[in-house]
Amino acid sequence: MPEDAPETEEKTEEETGEETEEKLNPTVTVEDLGPCKQRLNIEVAADAVTAEVDKAYKKLLDSVDVPGFRRGHVPRSIAERKFGKQINEELGQSLTSRAFVEAIEAGKMDAIGKPEFGEVKLERGKPLAFEATVYLKPQVEIEDCKGIPLRKKPAEVTDKDVDERIEMLCKARAPLAPVDRGAEAGDLVTFDFKITADGKELRSIEEARLAIDGESLFGIKVDRLEKVFGGRKTGDEFEFDVTLPDNFREEEYREKPARIQVKMKEVKAPRLPEINDEWAKSLDFDDLEDMRDEFKAAIGREKTASVEADLREQVREYLLEHTDFELPEDLIEQQEESIFVRMRMEMESRGMSPEDIDKRIEEVRSTQHETTYKSFKLLFILQHLAEKEKIFVTEDEVDARIAAIAASRGLSPSEVRTLYEQKDVMNELRAEMREEKTIRFIIDNADIGEAEE
Repeated sequence: MPEDAPETEEKTEEETGEETEEKLNPTVTVEDLGPCKQRLNIEVAADAVTAEVDKAYKKLLDSVDVPGFRRGHVPRSIAERKFGKQINEELGQSLTSRAFVEAIEAGKMDAIGKPEFGEVKLERGKPLAFEATVYLKPQVEIEDCKGIPLRKKPAEVTDKDVDERIEMLCKARAPLAPVDRGAEAGDLVTFDFKITADGKELRSIEEARLAIDGESLFGIKVDRLEKVFGGRKTGDEFEFDVTLPDNFREEEYREKPARIQVKMKEVKAPRLPEINDEWAKSLDFDDLEDMRDEFKAAIGREKTASVEADLREQVREYLLEHTDFELPEDLIEQQEESIFVRMRMEMESRGMSPEDIDKRIEEVRSTQHETTYKSFKLLFILQHLAEKEKIFVTEDEVDARIAAIAASRGLSPSEVRTLYEQKDVMNELRAEMREEKTIRFIIDNADIGEAEE
C-alpha cells in the first residue's frame, strides 16, 4: 500500500467473497545447465497439496449439480469419480504455476523466455515434484558507454551529387527510340532466344525484352549483361554458356550447364532531352535552378539519414565487440521461432501462398541464427545501459510515435493504438523506442571523428 494512502478497514474473506491464496513454500534445488540456464527441482509438501485438493473439492461441491443430490450435499467420493481427472489436471497446472513463481521470486531470479516444465503428476497425500528449466537474464559487464570512438562520414552535398541525380531522372523519363548501333549499358534490347542442354531444347522465347543492366536474364545468372550484349546490333546472332538456377522448372536440369542462343531483333536507347529550364518546367519545377535546389535538399536528407544509420551501426558493433557473455542456443531458437511465426503471419496477410511462405522462411532460416543471436545479445546490453543511465520512454513519446505511424499509414492514432494492443505489441514498441534513445544517448556522448575517405 502506498505510504500516503488512507488507512482502510481490512475485510475478511467472507466479506469480500474471495479466497486469498496461501503460500505453497516449495523447496527448490538449482542445477546450472550452462550460460544463463538453470534447472529448478521444485517440490510442494504433501500437506500443502492435500490442503489445496481439499479446497478445490469444497469449492466444487458447493457449486456442482449432480442428479439425485441437493447442491452442497454431493458425497466427496462421487465427485472424485466424476470430476477427479479434471480437478487433478487443472489443479496440477495451477499449483505448478504458483510454485514456479514462488521459486523465482524467492531466488530473486530475473527469468526470461519461456520456461520448460517436466512431467507434473498430482496425487492427494503426496508431494508435488517437478522440474522447470529456466533462462536467466545475463549479467552484462561493460565499461562506461560514454566517449566511445565513432567515425562520421561527410554529409556535404556536392554539385556532382546533384548532376548525377538529374542525369538519372533524365534517363528514367527519356523516351526510347531505335538506334543503328551496337547495344550499350542502359539500352533496351528485343531478341529471340533458346535455352538448350544436353542437345535438348528446354525453352524458346520470341520478342523477349531486356534492359542491359545487372546480372540476370529472366532468372538465370549472367556475368555482366552489358558484356554479353554489348556491341550486338539488330540481326546479330550469338550464343553463350550459363548455369541453370536451382529453381529451374525442369528439376533434372537444375544447376546444370546450358547454352543460350540469341538473335537480336532491335536495340533501343533513351532519347535524352536537353537539360534546361523548359525540361525542368515539364516536370513541375519552376526552372532548372529550382530543380537543383529540390534535389540538393533531398540528397542532403538522404545523406544525413545514411550518416545516422552508419553511426548507429558502429555503436551496435562496438557494444557487441566489447561485451563478453553467452546465451543458451535453445533460447535463441525460441526467439527465432517467434520471428518465423511473425513472418508467416505477415506474409499470409499479404496473400502469399503456403508454398511461397515455406520457401521464403527456409531461405531466411539459413542466415537468421547469427542475426538473432547478435540482436538478442544487443537487446540485453542496451537494457543494461538504459537502466544504468536511467533512460526511459514517456507516454507522451509513445503517443508521438503512434501519431507518426498513423500519419504514415493514413490512419488515426486511436486506430493504430487499438491495432497494436490487439496484436499485443505495445511493450515491444516501448522497448524499441528505449533502445533507440539509448543508442542516441551513446552517440551524443561519443568521441566522434571524421571518417577516412
